[in-house]
Amino acid sequence: RLADECVNTSAGSAIGQTEGTVYCEFIVNGFTDFGTPLSINNGTTNETIWLTTFGNGDIRAEVFSANSGGIQATFTKNGNIVGTLYKVALRYANNNFAFFMNGIQVGATDLSGTVPVSMNRVDFDYTNASSFSKSSLNIINAKLYNTILSNSELIALTQV
Repeated sequence: RLADECVNTSAGSAIGQTEGTVYCEFIVNGFTDFGTPLSINNGTTNETIWLTTFGNGDIRAEVFSANSGGIQATFTKNGNIVGTLYKVALRYANNNFAFFMNGIQVGATDLSGTVPVSMNRVDFDYTNASSFSKSSLNIINAKLYNTILSNSELIALTQV
């Protein structure tokens, strides 16, 4: 059986186009491959907000807009452990990006950058030909908010 993958290509009304919060709860079963537990995008990697895991154990949240010149915000948490439950959330709005993991803010709030345009697609455990591989994740819960959440709300949402 092939790995499970879920895609909704008509989710534009559920995705905050100028601000929002993405949340995902998952257990990492292995860091052998690049994996994306949750991504909102326009059907390409040119305009996307994604949560990713890497073979070296990093978990990253990234906002990318080719329309605005590339990476708008990026946050990385190193030293993550296989078998651990992670609750992660990324707040996004123009000049207001923040990433929280397991009740703690990762890095400082990024007060620069713009939100990608025309996001209408939600991908879970995303893959794109040879550029990505299926992750070793057990995705438990995912949520989209079409507004930004406060730091205290993000702490409460991501606490383990």
